[in-house]
Amino acid sequence: MYDGTLAVRSNRASWQDSVEVLGEDGEPIDISTATEIAVQVAPQQQADYGGYGNQSYSTPLLTATLSNGKVQHVQTGVFAFEFSKGEMRGVCGGVYNVEITIEKDGETESLILGTVPIREGVVTL
Repeated sequence: MYDGTLAVRSNRASWQDSVEVLGEDGEPIDISTATEIAVQVAPQQQADYGGYGNQSYSTPLLTATLSNGKVQHVQTGVFAFEFSKGEMRGVCGGVYNVEITIEKDGETESLILGTVPIREGVVTL
């Protein structure tokens, strides 16, 4: 699993990206039988550090999946996803949680769990 920060994105442009899934041997993993691949972006969680451990989990702002057609299998070990400019405009500038999971052979694995900075764009077209 990749844990870190993805590249900065603008909320005034579409976000198109691809992910390569490699095995421990460095070879691409066949993901053609994946039943779901999901990419979700959500506001960062707010934790209560007063000793109670309560957390506020937010509804994702952006979702791309195989089932909604926004994730496409490209080739062995590679898939692509896209959020439209219209979807991105609905996200204010800030740092957001991002997670990408794959469901294959009855198991769900987190491929990426990190953050993505989204900058407030200036283009109005």
